[in-house]
Amino acid sequence: MDNLLAFFGLREDPFRLTPDPVFYFPSRGHQEALHLLEYIVRNREGFCMVTGEPGTGKTTLINVFREQWKDNADIALVLTPRLSPDDFLMALFEALHMQTERRNKNELLKQLKDLLIEKYFAGRYVVIIVDEAHNLPIETLEELRLLSNLETDKEKLVQIILIGQPELETRLLQEQLRQLDQRITERIRLHPLTVQEMIAYIKHRLNRAGYQKVRIGKHALRKVHHFSRGIPRLINLVLSRTIMAAYIDQDPNIQDRHIVYALRYLAGRRRKQTSRRFLKSGVAVVASVAVCLAIIGYRYFMTVSADSDPSKSPHKPISTTLITQPLSATPLATSNTTPMGTNTPKSLPTFPLTATVKYDTVNVRSAPSLESPRIGFLYKGMRISIHGSAYDGEGKIWYKVFETERGSGWVSNEMLALDQNATDNPT
Repeated sequence: MDNLLAFFGLREDPFRLTPDPVFYFPSRGHQEALHLLEYIVRNREGFCMVTGEPGTGKTTLINVFREQWKDNADIALVLTPRLSPDDFLMALFEALHMQTERRNKNELLKQLKDLLIEKYFAGRYVVIIVDEAHNLPIETLEELRLLSNLETDKEKLVQIILIGQPELETRLLQEQLRQLDQRITERIRLHPLTVQEMIAYIKHRLNRAGYQKVRIGKHALRKVHHFSRGIPRLINLVLSRTIMAAYIDQDPNIQDRHIVYALRYLAGRRRKQTSRRFLKSGVAVVASVAVCLAIIGYRYFMTVSADSDPSKSPHKPISTTLITQPLSATPLATSNTTPMGTNTPKSLPTFPLTATVKYDTVNVRSAPSLESPRIGFLYKGMRISIHGSAYDGEGKIWYKVFETERGSGWVSNEMLALDQNATDNPT
């Protein structure tokens, strides 16, 4: 991974899936939600609800909010909502650093109220944030409503923020939860990004990570938006595969073809997941056709064949010495790689070798060894050139899939399927 980042001049991965506040993108919807959360806390409102489809940035929004309020508020974040009322209270008191040994529920609630009053007169706020709140049992939601009764004559002593998927809105319409529903004073719904917001989002994350020159065609970006539906998590997934495709291609600029390949790959994964459901329901033929079409798409957009015309390539081809011995007969070696086996021939003729990746995700190592650092990935269906080979300490064959000034990339031979013409030509 370090080699990939260095190749693009990045300080860190700009499209990792973790909700890092550093990469928070202030879209119009997210900024409105952040301002509303601030309003609720400052005015000591009772309940607030933030909903949105998976991947729309709810957790990132909350992490930014926590970072902004860490000096002025005590924030209890509950991440495991599938808890009974008593277990939920224990998790809450633990998040607030309260002692809970040898105390019954009434004593704990009294202790909580005393703490809230102490914080109130000290000018501090206490905020309870429940993530994945759509999974809360009805009894636990009712317990939260009772906690909101802790108040002075004029203001609430605690603010409660419920974070969940849109199903939470539906759940609150149930008859048993009508009292809680009535107490939610503010409701925020996060929506996917528009095309223009998505373009700004991609540039924002690349710039945050250190990459200043962003050149991606509008047509390709519209394809990304169509695939992701503007959901940030899916956008990250597409761009992560795109950067990897450009790296394997040894192209420092993100080209349209790299985005197209990433979309083809991810669409293939979707088809494969769908095919499993089809197989269970007896529609295996349709699924098989979809997977085949996806693989054809991969090879069409990212083919690196031995007989291609170098003059049409958008970047300089890599020049290396290639192996020629039949793989089943003789150990392999390259002119610039010291073999790690003991029975390697002294000299070998050469001929171009190509292969196809056999598995969904294959690790690329910095040296021919399982102990070497991982520097990238290959994906199923990619057709690549092999630029050398070597043995590891256990006699396993490794193939060099690229060579740059910054180092080499190696893949175990078990991960690749050599082209038929490469294995059938005797030397």
